[in-house]
Amino acid sequence: MGEKKEYRSAIRSRRLIREAFLELLRRKPYEKITVTDIVALADINRSTFYAHYPDVRGLVEELVREVIDKADSLAREMDIPGFLLDPTPFLTTLISYGQENAELYTLLSRSDFAMRQMEQLKLTLMEQARTSADIPERIRTSPAFHIQMGFFIGGIMNIYVLWLQGNLVCTVDEITEQIALLIKNNADVYRNW
Repeated sequence: MGEKKEYRSAIRSRRLIREAFLELLRRKPYEKITVTDIVALADINRSTFYAHYPDVRGLVEELVREVIDKADSLAREMDIPGFLLDPTPFLTTLISYGQENAELYTLLSRSDFAMRQMEQLKLTLMEQARTSADIPERIRTSPAFHIQMGFFIGGIMNIYVLWLQGNLVCTVDEITEQIALLIKNNADVYRNW
């Protein structure tokens, strides 16, 4: 019984730490947030923070890792040939997940450190495309395919980040529609695998 209480306590502590971090991130840049700031706002002691995270960077790395893991999970379920023919269903699924965590992503998108960590997501998605059994080897090993996948994956992520940061004056549905149109128009080479 003591273990269960300890487990709930750990969950509660992590939630308080994350909530305090996000509240601080609304007020100031990631680079200016300290463990002292977090523990004061969360009303916990430093040892509780350090029981869960080595430092503020470790907290951000965990948050970004969760984003990457979810995107990786979605990418593994993605039908790449279907995506190239009609990317709208996948993009809609990705956006609906993103909207569930919109504030977190918006706040993280303002952090240079978090955005550098997100580069791993691009590499994960590229690897998924490169190793997809749904794509004939002659295509997935071609330089043109790698260049195009890099261009589209990087471009898609960049556009959504710009939107999260408030730098695009349009709706997420308009972005999704335009990205889908771009992919459909440029995927002709892959239509007749």
